[in-house]
Amino acid sequence: MLNIAHPTQTVPAMQGCIGSRLVTYSTQLPVAAIEPLLGHDPRSRLWKRLPDDLEEIYRQLQRATKPERLHSLKNYIRTRFREDAATLGAFPAISIGVQEHLRVIDIDPERAPGAVLLNIDLATRNRRILIDGLGRVSAGLDLQELSYSHELPEHERAELRKLIQGFTFQAVIYAPAPGTRSLSIDELGQLFADFNFRVAPVPQHIAISLDRSDIYIQITERLAATSIAIAGAGGMEKRAASLGKHSAGIVAQQVLLRFVRGACEGETAQESNSFFPGNSNLHQHKIDDVIERLAAFLDAFADEMGANFADRNFLHLSSAGWQALGIIFHDVTDRLNGTDPMKVARALGRLDWRRSGELWTGVVAEKLLANGDKELVIRQAGASARREVVRVLRNRLGIDKRLAELAQAA
Repeated sequence: MLNIAHPTQTVPAMQGCIGSRLVTYSTQLPVAAIEPLLGHDPRSRLWKRLPDDLEEIYRQLQRATKPERLHSLKNYIRTRFREDAATLGAFPAISIGVQEHLRVIDIDPERAPGAVLLNIDLATRNRRILIDGLGRVSAGLDLQELSYSHELPEHERAELRKLIQGFTFQAVIYAPAPGTRSLSIDELGQLFADFNFRVAPVPQHIAISLDRSDIYIQITERLAATSIAIAGAGGMEKRAASLGKHSAGIVAQQVLLRFVRGACEGETAQESNSFFPGNSNLHQHKIDDVIERLAAFLDAFADEMGANFADRNFLHLSSAGWQALGIIFHDVTDRLNGTDPMKVARALGRLDWRRSGELWTGVVAEKLLANGDKELVIRQAGASARREVVRVLRNRLGIDKRLAELAQAA
């Protein structure tokens, strides 16, 4: 009589514990091992294909991965996990909850205490749920799927398969401790809530100051040091969302980054609240050229303004002003072929950037401060303020008319 064993998956791991109810097993999982270990594909776009009870579990425990986040993660894998990547990359550990107890075999208790082999029961009664890391896993599975798709030429598929096979997810498997009851779905749900909602996010301006990989942040930092105008007026303030009254710098890093993104990609980039686009048309070898052109543009603009360039009461040093300057640069260099950007920079420098100037009538309004003083501020905030400043500049320089003619001709 044949003795047919239940299907299991064997995983080497390092055993630990959290309190009296949970044991943990830390391991590395290749992308190809995720779906077999879980017994299902966890990607949110495929939840409707899961059995009803499992679909409900995921909808309760997880958040669907937004397309823009998925795109960013896939691009991160493709650029940062390459052998020739300019900057190394890594992911935090993903988390998998297992309802039932795991069979554990010690590898060598004396020489390697805690090192074990897990025999994970793959039966459907033993739910294995991805409780943290859905976006990262979805990106890996999407790329694995793409590596076998005939949408790509064979050599690109081969390169992508090599990339996917060359990295693993660090994973922590959570299971009930020996002698305790199985984990309930509610308990797994609580772990998901703890992992995702009890963590205080790093403020965006701090995250920007720490990032060394994003190509736009690289350009921003080097531009601040290269531009004579910026360096001579106090430089760029790092780790600040905006300039305070006593700031020595002329621009906050977060604001100059928006200038750079607008200059490189145009208005579309400025509409996004994300400072980490995850994808760029720029290549690393073009950075030097971009920085040189941006610095020349800003320096020509500042030379024309003279001492007024460093006056923080002038509108060009507002967030909307910086962003608008970047978009005008993009208009001239990417949309209006044949236009001299230095000529446009000097024309911008000759404009009256005083908030009280006639040019900004209707854009600026008087605001009464708490101490009784009055201050001229842009009527609108955020993207609306930037759009208004762009509209005024395009109109005064005749750029809007030329763009309309190009659109009509097309």
